[in-house]
Amino acid sequence: MNHKELKFRKNGNFQFTASGGVAPYVFTTTCGTGSQIDANGNFKAPPTSSGANCQVSVSFSLTGGSITGTATSTVKVTENFTMSVSSVEMMVGNSYDLSSVMNGGAAPYKCTADNISGKGTLSQKAGSANTSCLFTASSAGDATVKITDSSTTPMSVIVPIKIYSALTITPGIRKIAVNNSLNFSTTGGVGTKILKVKSGSGTVTDMTFAAGSNPGTVVIEASDAFNPPNKVTATITVNPALSIAPQASYVLS
Repeated sequence: MNHKELKFRKNGNFQFTASGGVAPYVFTTTCGTGSQIDANGNFKAPPTSSGANCQVSVSFSLTGGSITGTATSTVKVTENFTMSVSSVEMMVGNSYDLSSVMNGGAAPYKCTADNISGKGTLSQKAGSANTSCLFTASSAGDATVKITDSSTTPMSVIVPIKIYSALTITPGIRKIAVNNSLNFSTTGGVGTKILKVKSGSGTVTDMTFAAGSNPGTVVIEASDAFNPPNKVTATITVNPALSIAPQASYVLS
């Protein structure tokens, strides 16, 4: 038998072949309940993965057992190769190890670009139990990466990636007088944006800041619905009310 170390996902199928010795051959397996192998070497892995290795063997016997031969392959049964999320969401400028969302299969994984043109770069670092698959986003939009496991009958999964523009707030710096208001706007980020007074005095309603009666510096924080939320700040200098001096004049005659 020309197979030595094999990895199959549960319920996986594989054709074992024997060579040398003398036919007919007898195939057997120790892979537990649900595993099957027929006289032609057609193997079906069990429906569960124990994590332990098992064996598939082929043997022959001649002249009443006086001449025998056995060859054995080691088999490891793994969980099916799947994603733990429906898609990966990330921000422009960030990196994400896509192998971290993969379950089952046989490590290490191989990562290849499926459709990432203009959206980012893909790099792979070997040497670990689960080879990292690092995607770095460069522009907003959609991308896909193919991840393939290293089982004897490899399985591939397409990972959808949703890339969002960085969250920004406008204006970023502004001066206003006490008891005045200022409207803000945001771009990028994910979902609903929320503004709050991070430090200083004043109130925020929706996208409008209302200064109180005290001068000082106010920091406004905007956050989005990403997990964890993206946050940016704007700085407002609240100046005293406009005044003129002297406040009265006299004409002498």
